[in-house]
Amino acid sequence: QYFELYKQRLQKLRPSLKDTIKDKWGQNTKICRYILDCENSTRDEVAIIGTLFKDMKYKPNALDEEEEEEEEEDDNDTEMNGSKCIDDDQKMNGDLSKLIGSKISNSDFLVLEDENGSIKITGKCFKKHKLVTGIIVAIKGTINRKNGYFIGTDYLLCGLPSIQPIPSYGPSTNNKYVALISGLEISNMIKSKLDKDNNNKHCIAIRLLFDYLCGYSSNNADDTDLSSKICRAIFAGNIISQELPDEDESIFYDNNFKKTQEATINSLDQRLKELDLMIAQLSSTCVVDIMPGFLDPSDQSLPQQAFHRCLFPMSSSISTFKRVTNPYKVTVDGREFLGTSGQNFHDMMKYSQLNMIETMELSLKSRIIAPTAPDTLACFPFKINDPFLINKCPHVYFSGNNDKFRYKNIIHPNDNKTKICLIQIPSFIKTKQIVLFNLNTMTPEIMQFGF
Repeated sequence: QYFELYKQRLQKLRPSLKDTIKDKWGQNTKICRYILDCENSTRDEVAIIGTLFKDMKYKPNALDEEEEEEEEEDDNDTEMNGSKCIDDDQKMNGDLSKLIGSKISNSDFLVLEDENGSIKITGKCFKKHKLVTGIIVAIKGTINRKNGYFIGTDYLLCGLPSIQPIPSYGPSTNNKYVALISGLEISNMIKSKLDKDNNNKHCIAIRLLFDYLCGYSSNNADDTDLSSKICRAIFAGNIISQELPDEDESIFYDNNFKKTQEATINSLDQRLKELDLMIAQLSSTCVVDIMPGFLDPSDQSLPQQAFHRCLFPMSSSISTFKRVTNPYKVTVDGREFLGTSGQNFHDMMKYSQLNMIETMELSLKSRIIAPTAPDTLACFPFKINDPFLINKCPHVYFSGNNDKFRYKNIIHPNDNKTKICLIQIPSFIKTKQIVLFNLNTMTPEIMQFGF
């Protein structure tokens, strides 16, 4: 069912790769129309174009997972000893750095595929754990006619797409800022009485955050004007982080459990109303964009659809409040922002040895927001086009819900004066930090609210 998606991705990016081949490897480079044509080529060295696939020993398999679930049901003693598997969302909610390479092994190998066939590839130019499934690549090399492997000597990605020049603001007095926030997780404010101190700290930090964004207070004396220059606030996922009731029949009808669930739901409802009020107040001072995340009540498959308006009834009546999708793209004063709530980059980290910034750079240079979808990341089976293709290079590329703040500037090869900023937005519940991006200097800075 996903063949058409991969086909569209390859057909859209193949012309760009052919142009890149001519620029990098010369006009005389022989480009095979299809991958298997290299077997009949009279030239020793040719170039082939296709979709990269990583055959991985530890990649989840639906049939294996079903067998494991059956074994767990038959062996209750093992389950009681705490040997249950931790799902990916729980891993993501912990230390994200542990995701790097969590599913790789030395036995993994690379395959290149197109509409007509596939071929196993090898060569010293490849660092297999620095690549991921789903990217479109061009490989130069020769075929080993004894074993059928294609031995690559070099490979190319599509490279950064074209970018629009950034209009100038003029003097530094014209600074304007976009606030980037992720991981509010308001449901964690009401989780447990045993963790009451941390919950109270989280409540206070959220109120401090909205007071600052609305201009009611500042972090220090020098920041008064800074908060007043925030023209837009983008919330990049995991705002609610709602936990659904346990459906285990053995406890579902227990009276104590039902009372606990009712109290939790009522408390969450109250927190949602408070959040709605704070966002409505913020929407009166600047434009607010709210994206869903992997822990929010939205689609599990990418692209995630916008929150239902019933979650934010007061804010939804204000024109400057935007319920948006994940991924999300918006242009602010000629600066294009593109980003996600993070699950696409977290998935790339699991199946490679790349850190967050490196996955973002690979994604951008491959011109694909979520290259591992649909192989290891759930997405809708699009047939007409691939919504994850990056046709125009953003000036700001962001990822939400990270353990810490980092950023990197990239200079566009076709415009030395235009730089692209890659930003990993820290999770607010973990760090109590947000990012303020200066639209004039094109640089981010961190703001701290409590500890």
